[in-house]
Amino acid sequence: MTKAILLTLGIFTSASVVVGQPRAQRLPEGAVVHRDLAYVTDGHERQKLDLYLPKEGKDLPLIINIHGGAWMGGSKEWGAPLEYLERGYAVASINYRLSQHAIFPAQIEDCKAAVRWLRAHASEYRLDPNRFAAIGSSAGGHLAAMLGTTGDVREFEVGENLGVSSRVQAVVDNFGPTDFLQMDAHRLPNGMVHDTPDSPESQLVGGPIQDNKEKVSRANPITYVTKNSPPFLICHGDSDPPVPHHQSELLVAALKKVGVPVTFYTVKGGGHGGFKDPNVPRLTGEFLATMLQGGTQSVAASGETRAQREARMAWWREARFGMFIHWGPVSLTGLEISWSRANSNPKCPNKGPTPVDVYDRLYQQFNPTRFDANEWVETARAAGMKYMILTAKHCDGFLLWHSQADGYNMASTPFKRDICGELATAAHGRGMKIGWYFSPMDWRDPDFRTERNAAFLGRMQKEVKELLSNYGRIDVLWFDWDGREPMYDQPNTYAIVRGLQPGIILTNRLDLGIGNNDNQILSANADYYTPEQRVGQYDDQRPWETCMTLGTQWSWKPNDAVKSTAEVIQILARTAGGDGNLLLNVGPMPDGRIEPRQVEVLRQVGVWLGANGESLYGTRGGPFRPTPTLVSTRKGNVVYVHVLKWTDERIVLPPLPKKIVQARLLAGGTVPVVQTDSAVTLTVPKPNAQDVDTIVKLMLDGPSGEIPALDAAGSAAR
Repeated sequence: MTKAILLTLGIFTSASVVVGQPRAQRLPEGAVVHRDLAYVTDGHERQKLDLYLPKEGKDLPLIINIHGGAWMGGSKEWGAPLEYLERGYAVASINYRLSQHAIFPAQIEDCKAAVRWLRAHASEYRLDPNRFAAIGSSAGGHLAAMLGTTGDVREFEVGENLGVSSRVQAVVDNFGPTDFLQMDAHRLPNGMVHDTPDSPESQLVGGPIQDNKEKVSRANPITYVTKNSPPFLICHGDSDPPVPHHQSELLVAALKKVGVPVTFYTVKGGGHGGFKDPNVPRLTGEFLATMLQGGTQSVAASGETRAQREARMAWWREARFGMFIHWGPVSLTGLEISWSRANSNPKCPNKGPTPVDVYDRLYQQFNPTRFDANEWVETARAAGMKYMILTAKHCDGFLLWHSQADGYNMASTPFKRDICGELATAAHGRGMKIGWYFSPMDWRDPDFRTERNAAFLGRMQKEVKELLSNYGRIDVLWFDWDGREPMYDQPNTYAIVRGLQPGIILTNRLDLGIGNNDNQILSANADYYTPEQRVGQYDDQRPWETCMTLGTQWSWKPNDAVKSTAEVIQILARTAGGDGNLLLNVGPMPDGRIEPRQVEVLRQVGVWLGANGESLYGTRGGPFRPTPTLVSTRKGNVVYVHVLKWTDERIVLPPLPKKIVQARLLAGGTVPVVQTDSAVTLTVPKPNAQDVDTIVKLMLDGPSGEIPALDAAGSAAR
């Protein structure tokens, strides 16, 4: 293979995609590099990687750079995007065996071995094993895409660390080949010929690609696309001679077909790299921030900076505790909202026991004469809750307000009153933040997810406009999802929301679809993720909120089992200790009252918060990571240790880098403390221990927020 072809096919930097020889790269001040780490023991000289780490930080998201070079040349020294070190990422750049050393699948086997090695050594190098992205250009883009689409495909998993996954959570593919057999059919007049025996693709698979179609299929990223593939960003010039633009079009279509989120950007007039289009690095930065950091480093579509976003979300971060309300005509049946409705649209997941004609007529009997919005707000206030979210529209399509978009709403019931309007007025009058749960799905609408979806969208977006225009300031819009294709015209829907309520806070669920989960944030427009019916894991990088029922279902259920006060307090403490919020759900009864049993539990929680709220409101989680026996919260120069389970009088914690100047029980009384370089030991006599949550207040000699998250797994309340 000639040097000219090698230069044509892949000497590009991954971040900015600029053609040329390796450029001198500057390490940011304090950053460190670990060079030539062997990811295969006693392996080939090419089976090594370089790992770059920023000066500070733990649980770092990792960008894995894969160099180009036609699978015949190139080096890990080429194009490592070191500019991301200053944004809080770690960067790995890997070498792999070239086609003259071994034919395919050696290259993807090496890339997977490198990912497994990095994941297996994550704690040693301060990496978050759940936040890996692959990035590459040309041949490197091909291998990055292969990493994304093959996931845990076993045939490519060989060698060491086989108990560790080689999956990545995001892929940036810059003009990589995706289906070798279609390259020549779409090449430009001056484009490279790929069907010849000496083409890079033929060299990769060990023979002319047209004579080795089965081998070629194994080497094509498009072969392995499934709904479980991670989100992709794909950039490609429309005048690329070596790799036709059509190659990226094929992969984009395949990803979209199974519901994988993909952003595709065409560089007008762009060749094989050498892009001067500023949108390429901007999109790359925003994509990586959204996928790996929850958008916290990005600039949203509105032009909002990180500091502006943090200011907008400050009240929500400080609130920690909110009320979720699921209600509607379905309360007449005592069954689950929406999910109890029989199916009338095969594109929707509900298969409930209530016949469609029965469920859809329940509104004719819905007359909640004991509904009192002021009473609901006072119940939330007495519980110590700082915001309320009402199901203005659930998946069944019924609207709890007077709407001009759809007659299936409160105005058509015997009650006739506007529930959303009355609750918004009551909340605003009592200083309570108010938000709407809004299902973009409508399982009742016959146009939804059909060829007539545009008609559905018109109605859905009109409903959003009404909710955000008619009731004053709305603080949260709680979008939901149903695991099916998200056909909601997200860009325009987001624009409507942000245009009408610039200060609003949004959940992650508008973008979620097939193969996603509620921990993912797929858009810079989304503000936080939403673990459902479980306490989220510790995450002080991306905002999150656990939504959980006080009973066993979301809407009212007669004689339901209700969580105890102690259970709620411990759930709230565990959520705050993980750096999240708790949105606790009540399901009002058909007459409009919140069930007295639920009200009493909430009242008792409020009494407890009246005495202990300083350890939750306005705090952040940590610095000790949650364990089965304890969690911690912090603000200012204080750490609050919440002991949730006792076996003895002593609490042994990891060492703190700040000096403890005083330790006291929040309920009153001093706590003896022994602080050494190896541990912190607190002693609380049994008579002073609380059954539900014993809170020890540690006052430090400096800001607790400067302490990185500490692994307390070996710690104990003894």
